[in-house]
Amino acid sequence: MIRLIDVYKDYEGYEAVKGISIEVKEGELYVLLGPSGCGKSTTLRLINRMVERSSGDIFVEGEHVDSIQVETLRKKMGYVIQSTGLFPHMDVAANIATVPHLLKWDEKRIRERNREMLELVGLEPEVYLKKLPRELSGGEAQRVGVARALAADPHILLMDEPFGAVDPISRLRLQKEFKEIQKKLKKTVIFVTHDVEEALLLGDRICIMRDGIVVQEGTPEQVILKPEDQFVEDFFGKEGALSLLARFKAREYKEELKVQGEPLADDASLKEALSEMILRGEDRVALNSGSISLAAIMKLIRGEHT
Repeated sequence: MIRLIDVYKDYEGYEAVKGISIEVKEGELYVLLGPSGCGKSTTLRLINRMVERSSGDIFVEGEHVDSIQVETLRKKMGYVIQSTGLFPHMDVAANIATVPHLLKWDEKRIRERNREMLELVGLEPEVYLKKLPRELSGGEAQRVGVARALAADPHILLMDEPFGAVDPISRLRLQKEFKEIQKKLKKTVIFVTHDVEEALLLGDRICIMRDGIVVQEGTPEQVILKPEDQFVEDFFGKEGALSLLARFKAREYKEELKVQGEPLADDASLKEALSEMILRGEDRVALNSGSISLAAIMKLIRGEHT
């Protein structure tokens, strides 16, 4: 779907990206993760030619990016940034319809799509269609940003720290909601973040970058349980395995044994289950029609679950 081969980006003697080669599969949520200045945002912008590479090759859906007009290339891709990039003088409806208008969709189709997109991101169309960006909270603006990026139904979604500017509670809610949207739509997503928990929660695969190079690439389980060097191990820290637990639903590891106590919510993660065990001072907590044990969680942390 998206392939970078030995790509470099040089800014007047400063190499921001140093010969990286990656391949993103169709329908995959691929995370570029690393500290500030590692080249992850530059890599994202190279893909839609917001910046031009110094050397190397980039292919999108089997075509070399140089063979595609820049405008056409960008219309293939939704793009979401940290500050949303909403046009302040345009209402929500007009913001969402930006690319459909460029594609010359008819007005009826655009109105239907606006409503569909707002419902998808959990906003009531009657309430939000006519609002201006300044009338939105940070979380609402990010939802509109995602709706706009998806409006023309692009195959590819580029997301650069999309939830970084909102408060922690809203950010976690947005992450979970986006994960559910991705399960439904199965877009090919490249997602830039420096937040370890966000990467582990959302990513199908994670590419860890440092100083413009790829240090390690793999599933969240692989990069946490089998770090390839000290930088990767230190980057995730001792809490990495605990953060990994947020990816898994407690019900997926349910045991038939029933115990007393208030059951966890049906969508509770293993991380939430472990937190409840610590708070209650118990090694097992109730689920609907069963329970989850500390032993089961420890097996996952040690990589013993298949």
